[in-house]
Amino acid sequence: MANTVHPSLEPMDPFGSLATLRSTMNRLFEESMLGLARFEPIARAFPLDIRETNTEYIIEAALPGVNPEDEQITATNGTLTIQVRSDHAQQQGEPDERKKGDKGDKAPTVYVRRERYVGEMSRVITLPTPIVAEEVTASYEHGVLTIHAPKAARIAPKHVPVQVSEAGSNY
Repeated sequence: MANTVHPSLEPMDPFGSLATLRSTMNRLFEESMLGLARFEPIARAFPLDIRETNTEYIIEAALPGVNPEDEQITATNGTLTIQVRSDHAQQQGEPDERKKGDKGDKAPTVYVRRERYVGEMSRVITLPTPIVAEEVTASYEHGVLTIHAPKAARIAPKHVPVQVSEAGSNY
């Protein structure tokens, strides 16, 4: 008689299933981030940094492949809105520039993997203090949009003295 142990009676390896769990979690995370992006109705966000000096805020937004003509910035008292349209890659199924055969037909683009976002993106930035909207400037170089937003002069609170009238006082 062979010496076999029923699988349910074998000692359990507590770390054996961690690799499977980890790969499953990675797959779920990737699917939720990349898969749902195709169906997401709201505009996507992009990374940015905000620095502060004594006189201004400097906002740097990473926008590689975005044409400066497709960037729109709106400044108000203490808020900046950045809206961009990113068309740096062809849409799935659009004709490729490569010619197919002698007929000159263009082959449709088929992506094996696609991680760069194409479409509208926006960010609304609320700054800690008011800015001078009329003096906000923006430049775009090497895929980075840089916005300089001068701070508004701080207005010191004014002490308002209370005038007391002796005549007509009921106290």
